[in-house]
Amino acid sequence: MYREAHIGDRNDTLAQFVIKLSKLPLAHQPGEVWEYSVAVDVLGRIIEVVSGEPLDQYITEHVTGPPHMDATDFYVHPDNLARLAEAQRGADGQRPSLPDVTKSPNFLSGGGGLTASTADYLKFAEMMLNGGEYRGQRIIAPHTVQLMTSDALPPGIDYSARALTTTGDIAPTPAIGQGFGTGLRCVPRRGTTRSPARSAIITGPAPGARRSGSIRPKS
Repeated sequence: MYREAHIGDRNDTLAQFVIKLSKLPLAHQPGEVWEYSVAVDVLGRIIEVVSGEPLDQYITEHVTGPPHMDATDFYVHPDNLARLAEAQRGADGQRPSLPDVTKSPNFLSGGGGLTASTADYLKFAEMMLNGGEYRGQRIIAPHTVQLMTSDALPPGIDYSARALTTTGDIAPTPAIGQGFGTGLRCVPRRGTTRSPARSAIITGPAPGARRSGSIRPKS
């Protein structure tokens, strides 16, 4: 149904995407299952409406700009194209089909649209580790970080077959001692997870899902 409606078409704006999405029925009743969805993309549109700014401009001004994450954007800038990493070949010898990240898309995917260098990602991870602060500069409020890294899933929630198939072993299930906050897998209780992370795990789209691209470190 999503494919037929062209949900996530990179030629659509976030406003057009939300209009398309609003015409489709819910896959599940709210609170019944954890589903790998486009919820964070919808959140991106909410940010645009509330702030009055395009999502890319808002992120640059308030998130990636202050810690100088200069290689992070919704596309790879010309001066970084030589550093763009390629996807690994599969068992069939072919590289997976990925979106063209060399051009700025209309669809500013809040859930999986950014490209970044390893150094930039480490800055973001350091900021999260320090409760939303990067080297003395406040980027995200402490209570926001707490909300992001706190388990929001109710006890006994089910997981859709699609979510388990798409995310596989990284699905935030109680079986591996994890929950899910706002865009982050989290560990509700110390010592209950198979992952080495202590409290929160920053994740991107699952393998084969909506990952955009990454930039090699400078040599």
